[in-house]
Amino acid sequence: ESASGEYASTLGQSAFDDILLSHWEDRAELGLFRYDVTECATKVLPGELGFVAQLNEGRALKKRPTEFAIDQVAQPFDPTKFNFNKAGINEVLFTFGAATGIATSKYNEIDATIDGLSADLAVDSPMFDPNLVLINVSPIEYGHVLLVPSVLSCLEQKLTLPTFRLALEMIREADNPDFRIGFNSLGAFATINHLHFQAYYLSTAFAVERATLSAVTDVTFVPPSPEMNAACPMESACGGAFEESDFSSVHICTLADYPVRGMCFYITSIADIAKLAAVVSSCCERMHDANIPHNVFVCDRGLRAFVFPQCFAARQAAGEVPESVLATGVNPAVFEISGHLVLKRKEDYDNADETWARNILSEVSLDAPTFSRVVSLMLTGK
Repeated sequence: ESASGEYASTLGQSAFDDILLSHWEDRAELGLFRYDVTECATKVLPGELGFVAQLNEGRALKKRPTEFAIDQVAQPFDPTKFNFNKAGINEVLFTFGAATGIATSKYNEIDATIDGLSADLAVDSPMFDPNLVLINVSPIEYGHVLLVPSVLSCLEQKLTLPTFRLALEMIREADNPDFRIGFNSLGAFATINHLHFQAYYLSTAFAVERATLSAVTDVTFVPPSPEMNAACPMESACGGAFEESDFSSVHICTLADYPVRGMCFYITSIADIAKLAAVVSSCCERMHDANIPHNVFVCDRGLRAFVFPQCFAARQAAGEVPESVLATGVNPAVFEISGHLVLKRKEDYDNADETWARNILSEVSLDAPTFSRVVSLMLTGK
């Protein structure tokens, strides 16, 4: 057992790491986090998959509550609710652009007494619409940040080709196997309806990374029409991705021995990252349009992406989740589903084992027939 920070990377893996972590530590010294995540007890549970358990009582008490309906994946952006234009300016670490890599920005120099971003981001150019990297003020792990694409466009929490491509570019820029990126749709434990990805460092493998894969051979990916992303303000950054007709370099699998039914999409060459982005984003957009909550986990420097359609909120609303599971307070969002269990009660942390973890996560999973239908929808649109 150790403190949570001991499972984090050290500085120096890449220039991206150095800048991100140095600024993140600066914000910690300023007291911007709601609790000290490095003091949270963390351990790897014995077993085949090696789930990681963390006792994080602060996150249970101080995390921002959800402000929208949990039974609708597609919901319009609501400026009256919390969004990242209302974040404190000192929560911003830097901007990120896929074409130019990282850049320490003027935001680090703005007076930290300013209450929000929007007044300062409304600068001279009407085209100024940065992709921001901010701290997560309720962190799960060391270096926990948020990537908010085109912050001023006020995008809803919907994964699209250009925004997912940006996330893949960020994990590629980090060039660190300990750095992973996650996405939660509405209905799958996203708590803010303003498009964002989450990311942090963990030096041990996530359980899902150890899962056995089974190749999908009975369904072939059918790309959507180019109009799918036409409304996204970042669309021009990824123009032409769906003009490809050959996506065979993107390997498509299901998880064979994991408590949550899910899919893995992987490439063996970073040269195929645009194709990976195209396949995964189209699968997620099809689920979004069909009102299917989902989570996405990216690892291996952007070479692998796991996609989980899930039904926990629907089962909870129907009274189908056992009280023993609800009592734990575990919110099965992307990182929990992938194997990093954030626990809120000491008794759960002390008694957790792999069987317990599997039982908790199995409540998230679609049943086999439903999952089969969703796989067909994801890959073909039908």
